[in-house]
This record gives sequence, C-alpha cells and structure tokens, in this order.
Amino acid sequence: FIGDAVMAFWNAPLLDVAHAANACKAALRMQQEVKRLNALWAAEAAARGETAPAVRIGIGLNTGACCVGNVGSPQRFDYSILGDVVNVASRLEEATKTYDLPIIAGEQTAAAAQSLAFLEIAAVKVRGKERPERIFALLGDESVADSERFAVLRQAHAKLLAALAARDRAAASPALEACRELGGEALSQLYAEYQRRLDQTSQASVSG
Repeated sequence: FIGDAVMAFWNAPLLDVAHAANACKAALRMQQEVKRLNALWAAEAAARGETAPAVRIGIGLNTGACCVGNVGSPQRFDYSILGDVVNVASRLEEATKTYDLPIIAGEQTAAAAQSLAFLEIAAVKVRGKERPERIFALLGDESVADSERFAVLRQAHAKLLAALAARDRAAASPALEACRELGGEALSQLYAEYQRRLDQTSQASVSG
C-alpha cells in the first residue's frame, strides 16, 4: 500500500511464466469488482433516498527487469520491488486520467500478453524517461480479443494511427468516425483526444 494506491507484482517470489497476462487479468477483475461495488452502493444509497458518488480507479501495468527483495533497514524492512519499470508503471497510472481509460499498459506488457484485447494509444514521453514509450489500452480478456467487433475496431484504430502519423486528414477523418462508433462511450475521451490532434494538424497545414 502506498498512500491511496496499491502496488502489486507477479513472478516474485514464486515463478509465474504468465506473469504479464495474470497481471492484466487481475487489473480487469479489479475494474469489474469496482463496477459491482458501485452498483451495490448506488442501490443502498437509493434505498435511503440518497445518491452515492461513483468510485473510479486507474491502473498502470508495466513489465521488465526489477530489483526484488527485502528493502529497508534491520529495524524496518519490507519485501518489495524497485526499478525503472516500477516508476514507468506509476506514470502509466497517471496517464489513465489523461485518456479517461481504466487500464493502460506499457509495450512489453502488451507484447507478453498478446492474447488479450489491447489497442495502441500513442508513443508518449513519460516523465523521467528520454525515449518515448508506446502505451496501450487494455480493453478486455481473450473473449473480447477474439470478438468480431474488437477485430473491426482494432483494424480501424490501426488505420487511424497510421493516418495521424502521416498527417493524412483525408484518411484519418473516416477512420476516426468508425472508431468512435465502434468504441462507444468507453473510448470517447480517447477519440476526442485524437480529434484534437487532427484539428491541430489541420490548423498547422493552413498556417504553414
């Protein structure tokens, strides 16, 4: 526990060959449980003639080599984990607020859990890092990843990212509309951010 946050890690002290996928599935279960609790609290509050504010959590996931073991002094120590990978995971958690997404994962996590439903968001410069990091939204488990709807969304999303990278407004606009329709409310803030970038690209073309 770190203030109002929880840090969890897999593959230590016990070997877990599927540690990336298991971390992702735990994150998905956490979001499901928060949704269940919000519904429960809302019903209890309604029975009292009150309203209950919804609880939201953001989760950052990252994978890589870390220093794991007893950290501290002989007087006070804890079995914990240290390293750049941990710091980036914290930055990814912060990014969930920017994109209004419940779970954001780093590139290595997405690569190690390819059976799950990931969408690449962007390559961003994470605070404290020199090289831009490719970050991904985790949208669901294998059943979501194997669905026809997600396959169509992923294809449209890939076209959108390619068009944005090429500053091709003619290709980006229809891809963005398709993504908005397929992504629904859950991805509305993400595609609003892409619309903002698209508008900036257009303005830059006119002024140049």
